[in-house]
Amino acid sequence: MSSHAAHSDAVPSLVPPTSEQITQRLLAQLPRDQWDLIMEQDYYAASQIDPTFLGFVDVYYHLVAIIPRHWTIVDLGCAHAPQAFCFQHHKKFVGVDIDTPYRFHAPNTTHYSIRIGEFLTQHGHEFDPLETFAICSYVPMWGENTREHVRAFFPNLFVYYPHGGNRILLNVPQHARSTHFDADDHKEWAQIKRRVGTRQKAKQP
Repeated sequence: MSSHAAHSDAVPSLVPPTSEQITQRLLAQLPRDQWDLIMEQDYYAASQIDPTFLGFVDVYYHLVAIIPRHWTIVDLGCAHAPQAFCFQHHKKFVGVDIDTPYRFHAPNTTHYSIRIGEFLTQHGHEFDPLETFAICSYVPMWGENTREHVRAFFPNLFVYYPHGGNRILLNVPQHARSTHFDADDHKEWAQIKRRVGTRQKAKQP
């Protein structure tokens, strides 16, 4: 074996995990009772996340590596917040959203059901700006939620919102399955989705 080959074998692969792999790793950490509660109580959850797509969580996965563990994470526009488990070893994870009453929560999680602008006005001063990292991922930056407004409270700010022509951001194969959710779990999830839809239709006048 050449010295080059030996060196190559010893160096860890620098190829980052795919979005699908990140989703499956995170899915395996989500408590099943929290998943069931969200799916049963939130009519819209089943149309936004499922065992093959938890939202654009790859953004959070990569941020974990660069944010110090002793910092607080403030996720503005956290949706159902499965990404709370990406930051479960940080000091705190704070999720802010107005449209998702049921969310995932790790032991270090605090959730606010409030508009971002109201959260900044009422609670922004409660955080140490030197050790707090704010995230706005896939959240439109307009109105009360502008970079300048948020950065006034959280100078350490990450903003990402896709821009440009239409294109596939994630290629999730239909056969993808999690080690956490087996075939029976997928069938049960589909039944919950149908049951919740039926219940909501029955409530309509």
